[in-house]
Amino acid sequence: MAVSWRDWAVGSDGAVSPEGNPSLRKRAEAALSDPDAESAAGPVLVHAWENGDGTARMAVAAAMPAAVDAAATKSWLDLARILVGATLDATRAQARIVSLEKSKRLQQALYEIADLASADLEMPEMLRRIHAVVGSLMSADNCYIVLYDEQRRSVRFLHFVDQKDTYVAEPEREFTEEEMPNSLTFALLRHGQAVRGPSIAVRQKLGVMPDLSHGPDSVDWMGV
Repeated sequence: MAVSWRDWAVGSDGAVSPEGNPSLRKRAEAALSDPDAESAAGPVLVHAWENGDGTARMAVAAAMPAAVDAAATKSWLDLARILVGATLDATRAQARIVSLEKSKRLQQALYEIADLASADLEMPEMLRRIHAVVGSLMSADNCYIVLYDEQRRSVRFLHFVDQKDTYVAEPEREFTEEEMPNSLTFALLRHGQAVRGPSIAVRQKLGVMPDLSHGPDSVDWMGV
């Protein structure tokens, strides 16, 4: 037997039983969008349906071991609809819980950053704590924060932490765009939008050549 689904909350996916033929999943997937792919008779039973509010469409495909009468087929399909629907409902509920937990963590992080901004702290200590807050939401072992002067077209590194780069932040020192011609930081500022992905892909997107004078590249890079 195989099951496929399209759901607004959990996306599209499917599964096939250990003894099932992979072709069954293809037939179930086809039935999601093509009513003609359904089959109520023959060696393979294929059936698709939507949930009550139309936010999910599901399909099952099963290889029947022998001829099955109409009553048995209906009973089997009714049970399949109940089981598949209940499983998706549970998965959707779990997805909502995860989403709420993420929202709660993000809200808490924003509160913490707001508190830090109004606290009587030296700039290096405040940025160190902000880095820690970001690290509670995502991987942030390597992180730097710059202050950009649009008039002078220069940046100052206020905070810099890197596992491999030995550079130590000098908040009072300015770096101009001419001094850092292949800098992802300046490229991001010119781009004006958040960017993330493998460093190689980000460089290609922003048109920046690799340059070891700016330190070792990370595997992945995100800038905002």
